[in-house]
Amino acid sequence: MQVKVSVKNGSRFALQVAALCVLAYLPAFNNGFISDDYVILGRLDSLRHDPFCLFNEPPECFRLTSYICFGILRFFFGYHAAWYYGFNLILHLANSLLVWKLVSRLSGSAQSGMLAAMFFATVYGHQEAIMWLAAMNETLLGFFLLSCLVMWETRRTAYSVFPYVAALFSKESALMLIGLLPWFDRLSENREHQARRRFAYCLIVLVSIAFLALFFVLVAGNFMLTAGTYVFGFHAVLVFLLSMHRLLFPWVYLAVAILLAQKLPLQSIGSAALHGLGFAGVALVPYIFLTYQNHITSRQQYMASVGIAWSLAILVQSFKARSWRTVFVLAFVVANIGYIWIKKDAHFEQRAAPTNELIEILRDTPPQDLYLIDFPSNPWIAKNTSRLVPGWKTEFIHVNETLPQPAASLQFRWDPIAGSYFR
Repeated sequence: MQVKVSVKNGSRFALQVAALCVLAYLPAFNNGFISDDYVILGRLDSLRHDPFCLFNEPPECFRLTSYICFGILRFFFGYHAAWYYGFNLILHLANSLLVWKLVSRLSGSAQSGMLAAMFFATVYGHQEAIMWLAAMNETLLGFFLLSCLVMWETRRTAYSVFPYVAALFSKESALMLIGLLPWFDRLSENREHQARRRFAYCLIVLVSIAFLALFFVLVAGNFMLTAGTYVFGFHAVLVFLLSMHRLLFPWVYLAVAILLAQKLPLQSIGSAALHGLGFAGVALVPYIFLTYQNHITSRQQYMASVGIAWSLAILVQSFKARSWRTVFVLAFVVANIGYIWIKKDAHFEQRAAPTNELIEILRDTPPQDLYLIDFPSNPWIAKNTSRLVPGWKTEFIHVNETLPQPAASLQFRWDPIAGSYFR
């Protein structure tokens, strides 16, 4: 079914979604760089001298688009983190608008597409992908995969291979497309010429095979696999179920409860909503083999949130009265944005504290050898903070090394309880 929205109404809604995105994630703009952001910034110099150096550090080679974006942003804006957050927020806005277009076409309802975009733009569940710059690979993955799916749906199937390649070098979980496309075709009313579709499928499969070959060649050096961070096993079932529950709670459960209270025919509504849940389930699968916790992290929920927003939009669109829909959407937006502002921003400020406080120390201290004790993260994170303060160099900062003599050397110890350094 073709879904048409006037240019005027479409532009107005796009501005509304942009306002929601900015309102939700404005607190992140003053947080500065956080932990692994500094590792990426430090590797940019190595990339400039050796464009293939990331292939010696898998899986970083499968985050290539993030490094390209960081490099371009550093070239134009230096080490002003707010510009990086602005770029990542623009990516999130673009993804929200792609969700609008995709769900509108697949559901045959412009209203459902709009609801899905609003839910996706403001849900707090995937906030780490927007509020942590090192997780930009997830927003980039979302942009390229959603672009690929929109192109597939709008009869540009052969061209969809280009964003797919970009998605694969944003994050290796882009292989989820192989599971999405056949199921996607069953939902779509796009009945493109079969020969053209077969050609497009062949391109996608060939690219996937080539990528898998590269992935397995580099497996021995992939610390995510060799260190046991990801292991194939039955624990993945528990991770999948808990992760899906966290995505559904509380809003999908609440929407279902409202439909039950209104005695609406759940069978037909649920069938349509299951399409979104199926999308979410496929998007979760690449991540469920982690071993360090029993559910996937916030940033890894980003693509799965597309399916949840889709499903929730179908459920809410089915409410009997418009007033119920309005109240539900307002409650969703206010509660999620409020949680990001009150709870999640404080969490990211806490994560940024060891480096932000170190930068203040460097600004107040003439460049010299400085020794850090009990720094809570990768030593290169501390060393690379020197890039933000003129005169300081990475070799001046010594992290958790043997203390020098005499004892008068400049030394600072991190106190995790106080959240600050002391001499």
